[in-house]
Formats: sequence, C-alpha cells, structure tokens
Amino acid sequence: MNVSTVISICISVMSFLIGGGAVWKLIDLGRFMGRIEQRLDTLTSRAAEDRKHDAEKFDTLYNTRNDQDRRLVKVETQLELISDAMRELRGVVDKIDHKLDGIIQGGSA
Repeated sequence: MNVSTVISICISVMSFLIGGGAVWKLIDLGRFMGRIEQRLDTLTSRAAEDRKHDAEKFDTLYNTRNDQDRRLVKVETQLELISDAMRELRGVVDKIDHKLDGIIQGGSA
C-alpha cells in the first residue's frame, strides 16, 4: 500500500465517524438488540406458561386413563362372574330339560 491509499482510507474512515454514521448505527443496533431481548423474554414466559399448562393437561389425561383402566378391569371381572353364573345356570337348565323329557316320554307311554 502506498501513502496516498492509506491517507484516502483514513479520510474515508474519519468522515464516516465524524458524519455520525457509525454512532447512529450503534444506536440503531442497541435499539434492535433491546427489542430482541424484550421479545425473547416474552417468548420465554409464554413457553413456561405453555409447559405448565401442558403438564397439567397431561396429568389430567393420565389420571383419566388410569381411572378408565380401573373401571375396565372391574367390568371385565363382572363379565367373568356373569359368564360363570350363566354356565352354572346352563347346567341346571339342561338337567331340568332332561327331567322334563323323561316325564314327557314316561307320560306318553
């Protein structure tokens, strides 16, 4: 680099700094960063609220599902008891039917 190039670069930098371009850019950059920080804080608080709401909703759904599972086990047990009772009744009905057939056949002869 020769001396004239260095001088022209220095003059360009000084005119930029003196003209306030750099100062205004720094001020704008500060404002921009302030808005970004404010938006980040807002989004962070919203995310925390959403996580809290989702956790509560999950707890509610989980408890509801567990309650439904317990009810299903009870219903299944009751159905098994009813099925066993029906099998016993079927045996009794078959015996009564057999006796009635014997009575009917004996009365016909």
